[in-house]
Amino acid sequence: MFNLSIVLITYNRSEFLDKALSQIAHSPFSDCEIWILNNASTDSTLSVCAKWRPRLSNMQVVTHKFNVGANANVLRAYEYGTQPYKWILCDDDELHFEHTEDLVNALEAAQYDIIRVSSVGVSPSEEGVGCSLGDLLHNQKGAAFWSFGFVPGVIFRSAPVDSNVKYGYSYVHTAYTQLFILLRSFKLDSEVYTTVKPIVIRGPAPTGIGSEIFVYWLKSLDALPDQASRKNALRLIFGNRYFGLGRSFLGDIRFGRSRRVIWSVWKQVLSIAPNLNVKIIVFLNMPFIFFPKKILMLLYPIVMGKPFVEIDFEQLKRSRE
Repeated sequence: MFNLSIVLITYNRSEFLDKALSQIAHSPFSDCEIWILNNASTDSTLSVCAKWRPRLSNMQVVTHKFNVGANANVLRAYEYGTQPYKWILCDDDELHFEHTEDLVNALEAAQYDIIRVSSVGVSPSEEGVGCSLGDLLHNQKGAAFWSFGFVPGVIFRSAPVDSNVKYGYSYVHTAYTQLFILLRSFKLDSEVYTTVKPIVIRGPAPTGIGSEIFVYWLKSLDALPDQASRKNALRLIFGNRYFGLGRSFLGDIRFGRSRRVIWSVWKQVLSIAPNLNVKIIVFLNMPFIFFPKKILMLLYPIVMGKPFVEIDFEQLKRSRE
């Protein structure tokens, strides 16, 4: 049994949960302490857990009395687990345990404070390498800022994080609770290792979050530990995305969102923009809001590289709750 607690959050996706538990059961981590946080599912979630209990002997299931919401369920995950390291997983991400030798070695050596196990925010030069958290956040050629916001993509030392869980609830509305907790818990000289191969591949998360993503990104800057980190993250958000809001607007239209709602989001982005350069970028994007829908439908495949297909945005949101 490794010095690792796995906490898996789930809600009404028993088929995904069944696959995730199967992958864990056939991995080197099948003997780990495993917690299932069931967010008051109404499907066959409990039956799936019972199916895999014989193979996962250290698994415990916690069922909430009611659906506390996706972000709150993530935060609850930090409250469980007794091992020196903790790994919070989601039910719908792909887990690949074919190449875990270096992860096993890193856990056994207990040298690192954080272990990145996904490709989110990871550049090839960082794979299989250990470095400080500060080096990653300050590296203008990297995008490590994103990796700490992807919940299943990071294994972390439990002790520093346990004392900061309460702090995360202050940011439950930002969609980046993981980022706030992790970067408050670890100093810039904390040691980070990135696995040679990604073990977690992000699942079918909705791209329909739309323009709000810029609000979340800007709010999440508060989590970063120093001015250099914030400046680098701001460059990642807007530096190479001069028409990123315009692209998000095309996505918003695809999901049938009203221009009034999109306009209110963009005004919020403008109001919290941290400097004049960002405000100018927002202004450059604003003409997209006034384009007729027929023109937007023609622009969509050119800009996005895929056909324009309208999607039920509300249904997609519900599928992720």
